[in-house]
Amino acid sequence: MKTKKWTIFTVCFLFLIFVQTSAYAKVWYVDSDVAISGSGETWTDSFKTIQEAVTIANEATDDEIWVKKGTYTLSNQISITKKLAIYGGFEGAETRRDLRNWKNNVTMVNGENSTRCFYISLSTIIDKPCTIDGFTVKNGNTSGDGGGLYGNGDSISIKNCIFTGNTADSDGGGLPSITYLTGSFPIVVF
Repeated sequence: MKTKKWTIFTVCFLFLIFVQTSAYAKVWYVDSDVAISGSGETWTDSFKTIQEAVTIANEATDDEIWVKKGTYTLSNQISITKKLAIYGGFEGAETRRDLRNWKNNVTMVNGENSTRCFYISLSTIIDKPCTIDGFTVKNGNTSGDGGGLYGNGDSISIKNCIFTGNTADSDGGGLPSITYLTGSFPIVVF
């Protein structure tokens, strides 16, 4: 009887640990300087591209993506279809987001005049925006709208960003007026 109680207790305990750890937000790390992409779970085992982190991050658990300073040169746009928080401006050793310095640790997304930098298309209804914070968005280009960033969906938040040298054949080189934005836009420069 004692063994049965112990087994039930152990199973319940392990279940609670699994539920607790799987329900919390995770941070995914990106560093353009790594030779080969890792698991993205630590700074020392970072993804090489922002798109890899976007693909694996989970909006339901409020995952965040932390991007180390450097230049992220694109051959294809970064496509975002879920409400995530993506932060640039990290030195690459931070353990808390408030330790980053996006002004000194410039994190540049460069479309090299050949592709749009960010494309955000949101269809889910969740009470939070898709956040882009702490980036210099440069040289994005498109034959459509928004060379730097184009977004459709119910809420996109842009903070602490600089848009420079972006072009579009239609509306908004940096950011078209049809993009749905929410909240305030502290330190967004075009």
